[in-house]
Amino acid sequence: MDPRFLLAIIIQEGTGSFNTSSSNRAADGQHGVEVNFATDVMKANGLVFGKFLGYAYYGNDFKSVVTQNSSLLSSNSGSIFDYVNWSTPIIDLNNKTVRTGVYAGHSAWGAGVKTVYENLTYTGAGNDYSNYLAGLDSNLVQNIANGIVIPQYTFVAKQNGQNSRGNPDGTWTIVAK
Repeated sequence: MDPRFLLAIIIQEGTGSFNTSSSNRAADGQHGVEVNFATDVMKANGLVFGKFLGYAYYGNDFKSVVTQNSSLLSSNSGSIFDYVNWSTPIIDLNNKTVRTGVYAGHSAWGAGVKTVYENLTYTGAGNDYSNYLAGLDSNLVQNIANGIVIPQYTFVAKQNGQNSRGNPDGTWTIVAK
């Protein structure tokens, strides 16, 4: 995992935290600042790595549905940034399961992370990194998942987007069912 991806998240969050605390809620009602930095890093790492594994396994299907629905979406790249942002599969190594979930409720959060990431790297690095992850062999993911049953998911467009305050804003995302 490129550490600049995690750095881009913490910069996008703007709080000095990955905002992983379920008990210290943010103003929008979602997870807020985790005051224990070690705990914050571990939670973020587990979630993001689980999303990366999910993208390596499901990424091409996800990107295909993004392309099919590009007229609905404000972000139509189907990048790892969208995948991490939206309600997509997370291969959770700690709990030995696959579940779906978001990193952030704000439907354009991933686009902001991508902008920061490309400021830290180079223009086009987000797409290059996405293509690299989506191009990994699914057998590699199954080996890392070490016995976790990886279910099939269908990706669909859903008008469930929120703004940065957590209010519905009429935007569309791609979700796993």
